[in-house]
Amino acid sequence: NGNITLPVMGQIQVQGKTLPEVREMLNQVLEDYFKRATAKVSLLSFKVYLFGDVRKPGEIQVKGEKFTIVQALLKAGYIKEFGDLTKVRVVRPQEGELEVAYLDLTQEEALTSEYYYLKPGDMIYVHTQRGPKQTSEFFKEKYTIFLSTLGTFALVARVFFIFN
Repeated sequence: NGNITLPVMGQIQVQGKTLPEVREMLNQVLEDYFKRATAKVSLLSFKVYLFGDVRKPGEIQVKGEKFTIVQALLKAGYIKEFGDLTKVRVVRPQEGELEVAYLDLTQEEALTSEYYYLKPGDMIYVHTQRGPKQTSEFFKEKYTIFLSTLGTFALVARVFFIFN
């Protein structure tokens, strides 16, 4: 419900606040009751969501505070054959709005992006490559099946006509 309940101090509203903001808020409340008190605040777990061209799309339960987009992809079985690491979308709920960022995970700059480390509720979408290689592979596979079936049918028809 977005509240922390502490004995004697009661409920404290923390929903929508960052961990440093909650830590500072708790330290101020604790100063009224204790001298030199320090609060330690951390996330036990949170959820992120993966969609698109990954092997196991869906919800991932993350333990701890630090979890990268690469770790999320690995938990989702990594990308499928045509997943595009150069265009990975991160959608982040932030103060009632949705922030959208694109990361190129083949570039070193992705490591310093504020979206490299995931936050609660982040949604990751891996785009599918749409190019000549994918198209030719698709048609190659379909034509191989078609030609194989056609060849089998021709052989069966020839055998049928020979024996009739």
